[in-house]
Amino acid sequence: MMGTKEGSEGGAKTRGADSASAKDPSTLLPSGKRQIHLTGFMGSGKSTVGRRLAQLLNWSFIDLDEAIAERAGLSVAEIFDEAGEAVFRALEDQLLLEISVVATTHTESPGAVVALGGGTLMDPDNRGVCSAIATIVWLRCPVDVIKERSPEIAGCRPLWGTSGDLEQRLSEREPGYRAAADFAVDAVGTPDEVAARVIAVLGDAG
Repeated sequence: MMGTKEGSEGGAKTRGADSASAKDPSTLLPSGKRQIHLTGFMGSGKSTVGRRLAQLLNWSFIDLDEAIAERAGLSVAEIFDEAGEAVFRALEDQLLLEISVVATTHTESPGAVVALGGGTLMDPDNRGVCSAIATIVWLRCPVDVIKERSPEIAGCRPLWGTSGDLEQRLSEREPGYRAAADFAVDAVGTPDEVAARVIAVLGDAG
């Protein structure tokens, strides 16, 4: 990848979109791509921003962690506790491949926004899958903001750990986000504000 550009950020099921009033993906994304994949650390707002972005574009929305939980019949935390991280990652790989099939074969859908897991793109194979079918946007969020959000999300995050654990994991993952992403967007703000930044940076690039 040339490097991250800065912004002013059954099968897998999609949450529906009305193609008649949807934003044409060709006005935002490179030719042949119809998905936006949001990456970033846990607590950066991938799911909330992704839902709002999909609403604004009138595209389908897929939350990868939710799809994994639905497939397993367990919450993400329960999968980690009862089966281990390796099982979670195997499910993640499987669902991501199913999402790639949706991107390339379900041409009646105008476009889709996918909220990836915080560790999805740490796997080189997953990076290859995502970069082939989507424009990847990194929701970049400072560690202090992530910590401020911790009372709301720490209990359902299996790899949250202590404050020191969080900082270490973030520092380990940031190079992966930076290398994989086509764009980086500031994730501080309301979901509406961050979603608008994503649309703006993609529109400027187009």
